[in-house]
Amino acid sequence: MRWHLFNTLLCAAVVLSACESQPSEDAIGAADVTLGDLSVDSAGEASGCVTLGCDDGLSCTIDGCDEATGLCHWDLLPQTCILGGACVSDGAEHPTDDCLVCDSSLDTLAWTPVEGCVPSPSPGDEDGDPCDDEDVCTTDDRWSSGVCEGVPVECPDDGPCLTGVCDPANDVGCTLTPTDGPCEDGDACTLDDACSDGACVAGVPAVCEDDNPCTVDHCDTLAGCVHLPKQSPCCVGTESLCEDGNPCTDDSCDPLTAACDHVPNSEPCEDGDPCTEQNVCAEGECQGTPKTCDDSNPCTEDYCDQDGGCVHAPMNDVPCDDELECSTGDTCVAGVCEADTSQCVCELAEGEMDGVQVTALALGQGGHPGEALDIDADPSTCAPLSDCSEGYNNALGLIATFANDALQEAVDSGDLLLAVSFDGAASGTFTLGVYQAVQVDADCDPSTTSCGLLIDPSSVETGTCAPLIQLPATVDGDQLQAGGPGFLFPFSLPLSEGADLDIVLHDTQVQGTITWTEDEVSAFSGVVGGAIPKTALSAAIANLPDEGLPVDKVLIEAVLSAVEADVDTDGDGEGDASSIGFKLTGVETEILGYGD
Repeated sequence: MRWHLFNTLLCAAVVLSACESQPSEDAIGAADVTLGDLSVDSAGEASGCVTLGCDDGLSCTIDGCDEATGLCHWDLLPQTCILGGACVSDGAEHPTDDCLVCDSSLDTLAWTPVEGCVPSPSPGDEDGDPCDDEDVCTTDDRWSSGVCEGVPVECPDDGPCLTGVCDPANDVGCTLTPTDGPCEDGDACTLDDACSDGACVAGVPAVCEDDNPCTVDHCDTLAGCVHLPKQSPCCVGTESLCEDGNPCTDDSCDPLTAACDHVPNSEPCEDGDPCTEQNVCAEGECQGTPKTCDDSNPCTEDYCDQDGGCVHAPMNDVPCDDELECSTGDTCVAGVCEADTSQCVCELAEGEMDGVQVTALALGQGGHPGEALDIDADPSTCAPLSDCSEGYNNALGLIATFANDALQEAVDSGDLLLAVSFDGAASGTFTLGVYQAVQVDADCDPSTTSCGLLIDPSSVETGTCAPLIQLPATVDGDQLQAGGPGFLFPFSLPLSEGADLDIVLHDTQVQGTITWTEDEVSAFSGVVGGAIPKTALSAAIANLPDEGLPVDKVLIEAVLSAVEADVDTDGDGEGDASSIGFKLTGVETEILGYGD
């Protein structure tokens, strides 16, 4: 950078030895001033350069003089400031304020403030000394270990519907913000009062009718419902003379004669007998039908006990039928029908099964379409809150970064080979079956060839050969939807070699797109979603090995324990499970039978 100064000001900038005396302002204005070899008239016009008169005494400038104009010039070296008459290098701090630095890219003649910086205490600022952190939401600011800290301001509320809030970005400090939720409007004759636009709005009127013919029912704005004794020959205080205490009669009283009438009714009732059900009034008495205690288990003795109701006592050494034609020696053991199933062998009815082999499987990234599903059927909620939209749930998607590599490796190696059965899909309504399987030819590449598969017997029910994972499904064109509330999907999520997280998805759903070749499914892509109860997730983490995991087990426990419980699987109205979503792709395969 270059500055040009008129030589009339030269004495103020050159070293003192070159200007031992300086004329007054009046003298400069009245006569010519001679500075070394350069004469300057009162109009400020130069007549020559001063020999060595342009030296400013600063090491960070290159001094010079223009012979043609008689003007001195000083060129400032790069990455340098002149501050307080001294040279300062880029990045150097102010001697008493470390929040001011030399930044030649912004200003070479003034200190530049450091954005967001809190100055260190000066030598006199000790712990406990007052300071100002420039935050309107703190008070009683004091130094603490070199940091100016204050006590958060407590903003008072204004009634139940206006909450005091302090926003550091707001110079005003405390403001009142309307809140939602229940409130009390001060009128005992209204119920379910609620906040609206900062005011408490009355709810529904209180109903004070107590169905007692001997009371006058009234609502007082202060006391609420009041039941005053009715002056009637049929009443003593608030008690009816005709009340017989029998729930199976409708009692009435003649207000002129005080004569009572008891008419049998047919209302539901409770006879107090644990061995009856469907109790109802008949002929003035509460009557019920004997309770049926049969649990359809041939290996329990079922009866009703007057003290506790139905009892199902396990039986032993009693012949039974497990309803499997292939089993022999069916006998009750501790209340369970057990048999020899060694002769039960699963076989495909028509030689092969229509299905796909899963070739790509990954945890979804966040709660978004294509990455997750709306497990709780609530479009107003989604998870995780930091990365979700449109009601989609995938709270556990945050582990995708360290789980997906191991997951795909297990798929590629065949350790996790899932076969999905689409038998009957062409009819529009069918049962989607999911099996663990093995390739008949281990060298077959499913991306180029339809590889034959054998079903792992561990993924089917003994005797019935039904898949352990089966979901009711519907197909509309190329769109499939399966599962829903109540359906389970047991799954082992590989985290690393030899370390699987054994989980069970609750409320499992599957949605995706089918590729048809004539009437058979040749490809499928979609999303599987569900929720894992927090208690079951904690138990699964505890069962992981302590070594060989992609990240430390303690970190896995800490991360997953902090995941929000965004799905209610037990129906109590509170979230008890964390949602999860998987993306999958499958290609055509031939399910040829069952393995050994």
